[in-house]
Amino acid sequence: MTGSTFSYYSFAYIATQTCVTLSFGFQQDPNYWTLDDVSVNDGVSNILINGDFEAGSAYTGWSGVNHLSTTGCYSGSYCYRDGTVGSLDYVSQSLTLTVGHTYTVSFYLSTGTGSSGVYANIIISP
Repeated sequence: MTGSTFSYYSFAYIATQTCVTLSFGFQQDPNYWTLDDVSVNDGVSNILINGDFEAGSAYTGWSGVNHLSTTGCYSGSYCYRDGTVGSLDYVSQSLTLTVGHTYTVSFYLSTGTGSSGVYANIIISP
């Protein structure tokens, strides 16, 4: 691991629809947060495109990514880093799932210090 202190998050999701969007929304006033190594695992492999953001400035797979960073990442050369003040900033990706199948959604998140609060929304929606 390089850079800041990261926390690992993981949860299970049972698909109820075939086409969904996975969205992450974060806010930390007045500091930065960093998202890296996002995975949606179907028990065999990661079905997320560019979950580690290593495609660099191409933003492959993601919508809303406009703050890629090459410093303070959990691993690799790129991560999503933002310092939005006053509102959540979202990044999302559309996925095709199998109804009834369980998926493991995981990611690494780092938040800065000295902030007035950290807000997070992780949403899977049709």
